[in-house]
Amino acid sequence: MKIFISCLILLFISCATAKKREIVEVEAPPPPEILFLNYKAYQSADGITSVILLSKIITNGRIKPESSMDVNPLSAWYCIQYDKNNKALDQKVIPNPLQPTVEFVNDVGELQTKTVAVDSIEFSIRLQRVPGTKSVVLVTAEKENKPIIKVDL
Repeated sequence: MKIFISCLILLFISCATAKKREIVEVEAPPPPEILFLNYKAYQSADGITSVILLSKIITNGRIKPESSMDVNPLSAWYCIQYDKNNKALDQKVIPNPLQPTVEFVNDVGELQTKTVAVDSIEFSIRLQRVPGTKSVVLVTAEKENKPIIKVDL
């Protein structure tokens, strides 16, 4: 009986094919990134708008979906992400920071909103960075072909 079991085990071992195990390394996709861009905008007396970059922060994370805001399309600004070939990857509409909407309590005690014009203001833009983004451009709706400021990442 021992001989029979030994022959049976030998038969299974000799008939089995040797499998080579291949280790395939798969690159994990890069983690999502958030861009925090802090600007200061100025408007001169003759109506020329200029913007300077105060700081930029790139960090890992994902932005929660935002509710859509009512933005006046004539005064809106566009924040556009471009790749290395200057192809637009993503676009976000932001309200004109030089015309902020302010909420206040009127004489009757009710909440009221009003749009005011300011000469200068600091503002922040938070974007979900699209993979491959190499620059971010701010453009006004009036001068869609002429960027206000370009930030290289």
